[in-house]
Amino acid sequence: MIPRITIYSIVSLFLLSLCWYGATVNSTNRTATHRVLTRLVPITLDDVPVFPSNHAVIALDPMQDYTWQTIQLPHTWLEHGYYVELWDATNKPIPGFRATKLITDTIDISNIDASLTPSLRLVIFQPPNTPPPPTDYAVYITYQEYPNQRLFVLLSIALMMLWTIIFWTLIRTRTVHVSLMTGSLSPYLATISTILFGGIFGAVLGSFIGGIQILYVLIKLPFLLGTTLLISFSTLVVLSWLSGVKASLKEIWTVSLNLLAITTLGLCSFSLILGFYILYPLNHDQVLIATIIFFIASGGLALLSLYRWQHTIILPVVWITVYGLVFLQLGWMLRPWVGVIDPVHATVPIARANSGNVFTELIHTMERITDP
Repeated sequence: MIPRITIYSIVSLFLLSLCWYGATVNSTNRTATHRVLTRLVPITLDDVPVFPSNHAVIALDPMQDYTWQTIQLPHTWLEHGYYVELWDATNKPIPGFRATKLITDTIDISNIDASLTPSLRLVIFQPPNTPPPPTDYAVYITYQEYPNQRLFVLLSIALMMLWTIIFWTLIRTRTVHVSLMTGSLSPYLATISTILFGGIFGAVLGSFIGGIQILYVLIKLPFLLGTTLLISFSTLVVLSWLSGVKASLKEIWTVSLNLLAITTLGLCSFSLILGFYILYPLNHDQVLIATIIFFIASGGLALLSLYRWQHTIILPVVWITVYGLVFLQLGWMLRPWVGVIDPVHATVPIARANSGNVFTELIHTMERITDP
């Protein structure tokens, strides 16, 4: 008789292969480059003549991804020293493209996120004693359209979760479910659960950028949870004993691993919600805050299990303080999690150089989100 784990592994690999095939095979043939023709429309701002173009608009399709490419200007405009700026749909300057002198007839706009800025326009400012730019000249704005691989990742995760639920139901693994909910899984099963559930949430979080970032976060998230426990475990044990917990070292270790499994199970349950937010779309800081909220909710489940173990409020407070402080700073050292593409190398590093600390960054992130 074929072992159940073999059946599960074969079917899982088959499902993942189908999703990977749909996301990657012939993706080049499904990539299209679009060229939008715009013209200048002179206006006056504060008695100063300004020459914005029509808006170039991408009609976003959730099944597709889009990237801005270039803006092609008439070569003769370089002779007059015009200044250029890019505005979004609300006619506000796009960061990084504010009033710079025109030195080339091709402007690279590939670092503008098309999902967040699907509409933009070029604005020409006329220096004194120079002729105005001709309004009958064409300005070409190009963008690329290709299959949305983040959507395939989301669907893959959803399919795998559905298959896992069905498989566990068929083999009646009620004992595993009950053990997980009561915190009595063996250390081996608790570790496997942490890697599996944490990896699923990490893969979805990495899909904000996509590509190799999915693999990075899939690996880093279980590593972060486990390493934090190793660093803080001795402190947790001593403080637990001082708090009156009468448990052996082995029992505390088993409970600790079960708490990680419960936390990652909670994170896994939020995976589709996070994927939905990424897909329709939140920006970097908003996804980061949503991820923090999901961690807090999932950690609350673990603290509830810890309270049921000893029926004292002191123990959860001590554990979340010690573990949380180590977790936050170690997570800061292993950033990026959501990810911002390096504009020079067009990559996301597996970890950035250490600088500052997580607490000041959280304050700055909240200020950026609440800044009108």
